[in-house]
Amino acid sequence: PSQQSLQITSSIPGAEIRFSFDGTTPNRTATLFPGNFNVIRTYTIKARVYVPGMLSSKVVTQTYFIGENYDLPVISISTNNQNINDNTFGIFRNSIKDREVPAVIEYFDRTKQLQFETAMGLRIFGSTIYTLPQKPLSIRFNSRYGDAPLNYPLFEGRENEVYHSFQLRNGGNDYNVAYFRDGLS
Repeated sequence: PSQQSLQITSSIPGAEIRFSFDGTTPNRTATLFPGNFNVIRTYTIKARVYVPGMLSSKVVTQTYFIGENYDLPVISISTNNQNINDNTFGIFRNSIKDREVPAVIEYFDRTKQLQFETAMGLRIFGSTIYTLPQKPLSIRFNSRYGDAPLNYPLFEGRENEVYHSFQLRNGGNDYNVAYFRDGLS
């Protein structure tokens, strides 16, 4: 409900922990984690360990909800801003069909508990949606990003618990007038 103190540590001597809170993947020049960080609002924090002479660690991603009150499941998606908003290659800014960018997805259930966090591919879904302000997203799980497929029962009452992909829909071309359609269906 209020600000939290975040600590990230490594047991490896000489390790540097680099982090970001803007969705970018931390590299060797990212902000050095100060040992303690006050999370004062909702952030997605990404961290990675660097040790001289060794490969960098896997990126760890975690979303912290501060002062948020929700009753529905929440999906948090994070990626480098250039993947979304870059005027040349960002999937929200141009109409390059089937461009897929790496991202991380986290799923929090109705009880606000993290159920999964995994790397995935993110695409715009649809053929004429690129000019509209709201866009449906295609979430794709494959081995080039991490674990694939996703093993989690996303939808209550369905037998399927294995997913290679799923869509986050906005209602399509009439997104601004058909708010109830998916709920009704």
